[in-house]
Amino acid sequence: ALQGPEVVCTPCEGPSDYVDSPGQSECLTCPMGSFGVPLDMGHSACEDAKCEERPEVPTPVELGVCAIPGVLNTGECHVACPAGTIQYSGEPFLCIPDGPNTASYQNGSIACVREVTI
Repeated sequence: ALQGPEVVCTPCEGPSDYVDSPGQSECLTCPMGSFGVPLDMGHSACEDAKCEERPEVPTPVELGVCAIPGVLNTGECHVACPAGTIQYSGEPFLCIPDGPNTASYQNGSIACVREVTI
């Protein structure tokens, strides 16, 4: 028979919870934009969310190269000016956290001016 106090293990199953070593008494929290894995049992690590959808841009702006799925903090979606215009300024959309366990492409911008030939 076992002797000593009864130990109750509660798996870390919240979306952002995990433990990184056996015997921990409290769950740790994954960084923003990541979630606990494996998904079908208590979590023992974190995995970064990915950007699964291209961002919406207003017409006539166009999306250029866009990584799907996008890697958190490095994935980019580039925007392009429509025909007859050239890019004056802008930044690509970046795959960043949009919640505790999710990410999306955000903060892209572009300014286009008419192309003029003299």
